[in-house]
Amino acid sequence: MQKGLFSALASGAGPVATLTRFRGITATAGAALLVALVSVSAPRSVQAAPVVWGGEQQISGDADVDTNGTLVAAFNFAGSATTVNGVAFGAFPLGAMSNTAGNFTLAVPSGSIANANTGSASSPFASLSAAYAALLGSAASRADTPMTLTMAGLTSGQSYQLQVWVNDSRDPGVGGFVYPVDVSAGNTVTLLPNTSPFDQNQVGVGGGLGQYVIGSFVADASTQQIEFFAGEVGVVNAFQLRAVDNNVPAPASLLLLAAALAGLAGSRAMRTKNRRRAPPERPAGA
Repeated sequence: MQKGLFSALASGAGPVATLTRFRGITATAGAALLVALVSVSAPRSVQAAPVVWGGEQQISGDADVDTNGTLVAAFNFAGSATTVNGVAFGAFPLGAMSNTAGNFTLAVPSGSIANANTGSASSPFASLSAAYAALLGSAASRADTPMTLTMAGLTSGQSYQLQVWVNDSRDPGVGGFVYPVDVSAGNTVTLLPNTSPFDQNQVGVGGGLGQYVIGSFVADASTQQIEFFAGEVGVVNAFQLRAVDNNVPAPASLLLLAAALAGLAGSRAMRTKNRRRAPPERPAGA
């Protein structure tokens, strides 16, 4: 019975059609099973939530670039197009108050967003692949005001993963500040653009590398906003957005189905037992 039910669902049959394939189901067991089938066969309806950030990760090499799911878009702020770990990052020109590439806009309330050269001739930055160095060697930069990334063209109910890089490997005296950057969308994670030791003036060691983070969210509209803010001089190098699978039955739905199947099995066993105990019918007129 259980195997037949799962086979019917896998074939694409709806919950009612699946249920009608099986006879001898009591009303109570049938109702419970129908609720379970609807819960499992319907796409997951996940309530919208702020971005849930993973832990801050040290930049180290091409394998940093996530390949989970399907690429929606990836961009290199203030830099040229480059491909890292098989992911193609497009150029995202800056210099205005509001800057747009495809369905993505990076903007500030006033003034403009500057282009920053965040590369170095020193290692470990100089030891990165040429493609990864191109991605981390340029950045959007703004002091004292947040930069807001608006992502449009999203599908409501779809799960997404967003990866963001913050890196400033510039040598001291060339503008290599390492003010922590807050990345916020309901929840906040703080990234360091240079994790090498720095002095009280927030000056990093030339060639030092920063951090990246991956966050997950379920779109509740066609747009989503992410804010970058350092309080002082903030830099953001690149980002990528990926769509990930969310059509997997929730664990609670699977438990409900299992409980309904157990009840159905018990109901069938009870009916069989009662039939065996029932006395034989008397012939008519006896």
